[in-house]
Amino acid sequence: MAVCKHRDSWKAFCSPLGTGRMEVYDAELWAIGLALRESVKARDRLQTHGVTKIAVISVWLAAIQRMEHLEPGPGQHLARWISQCARNLLGVLP
Repeated sequence: MAVCKHRDSWKAFCSPLGTGRMEVYDAELWAIGLALRESVKARDRLQTHGVTKIAVISVWLAAIQRMEHLEPGPGQHLARWISQCARNLLGVLP
């Protein structure tokens, strides 16, 4: 589960990862993808406020390294999802 605060309200997100087949960094990858997905959803507000860059911060090196390629292996489905979210953001921010 991830929880984020925007102004005075809180929003919770439940992970679709399930159990059993999760890799060590799947939760971190999911949180990164979630941040990008929510940024895409908020694109109109972001543009209204002049936002031109989005920063997603992660300290888990293995998750960051996994996003550098889309090759088969652990975390591939999440790396592909993150890549698609990032491409969607590039298409909406100036």
